[in-house]
Amino acid sequence: MIYFHGGYDFPAGSVGVLSDSKIRIRSPRNHAYLMRRTMVLEGELKGTSQADIRQKLEYMSQFFQIDGNNSGLYHDDGSPSVHLLTNVGSLSGVRLLQAPSFNRSDPAEYTTYRSFTFTVQADYPILFADTIFDWSETVRYRGNCGPRKQQIELDTGAPDEQIVSQQTVQYIIQSGRAVGTIGYPDPPDPLYSELLQDPDEGKGFDDPIPQGSGFTLYPRRWQYIMASNIPRDGRPVPKSIVPPVF
Repeated sequence: MIYFHGGYDFPAGSVGVLSDSKIRIRSPRNHAYLMRRTMVLEGELKGTSQADIRQKLEYMSQFFQIDGNNSGLYHDDGSPSVHLLTNVGSLSGVRLLQAPSFNRSDPAEYTTYRSFTFTVQADYPILFADTIFDWSETVRYRGNCGPRKQQIELDTGAPDEQIVSQQTVQYIIQSGRAVGTIGYPDPPDPLYSELLQDPDEGKGFDDPIPQGSGFTLYPRRWQYIMASNIPRDGRPVPKSIVPPVF
């Protein structure tokens, strides 16, 4: 088998897979939304002399300077093996976590060969995953629609309590933030749309969070201010997780 990294092909049989792990990454909503693959490779470059080995190592290192290179093993017939990380379909692109590093000190090292290890990683979306990465909402109430009392200070004696409003307004502030994985999510409707104070409605967008060559997380905010003449006690409505479709 032959290992390719970007435009560099290692000599046949010179690189092997030490590990190929697949970890499901979960969102704050405890729902897996991406698969993180990490491959640890071990290889060996052979040479006829120290100068030959040095030249081969220097040439190899030119292909391990940047991220974004497809990296993996191919069968002898040229078909890809299961141990292959590609940029296509990846959220992050292929990342080089560890460039070829040298950690052996056998007597024959750098005389007839030089062994090395390197690590590559890429994130891939999980099919049918929940498209809401995070969701939080708060509903706050100010006032209870009861009478408004005011203490009037007098020249002498205790203050005089007076009712200046027989009935007051209860204000309801509904605000929240959501983060989508494939685009900006839609904010929820106001709890009491008929009580909405239209000039105080607020919706906004935060910068999407980049990962690799694109974006993966899209934050959205909202705030509604409502006014009621009777006490209310509506609660936030949890955002349900969309079940997988097969």
